Amino acid sequence: MSINNIAAHFSPLSNEAEAELKDGDLVKVELGTHIDGYAAVGAHSFIVGATKVCQRADLPCSTIFSFSTLARMPLRLVARLMSFRQLSLLARPLFV
Repeated sequence: MSINNIAAHFSPLSNEAEAELKDGDLVKVELGTHIDGYAAVGAHSFIVGATKVCQRADLPCSTIFSFSTLARMPLRLVARLMSFRQLSLLARPLFV
């Protein structure tokens, strides 16, 4: 988890003050795992106190919503063109 201007992997030391989340803070949560030698990572960004639909009109909220929508567009296009299995077979030589 990382907050505001911290890009990723926020790990405070035990002697540092605890981070408190406030309304309007940008929070990024990233989870990952390795299963049978394959890595899987998922991440999500959100603004503390914003509604699920992100009804706030301020720049941080609308920017996150815009980039989130933009990131999903290629995935939707690929999903229409081929199955996940076809995509994984196509990508396999890149990772072997």
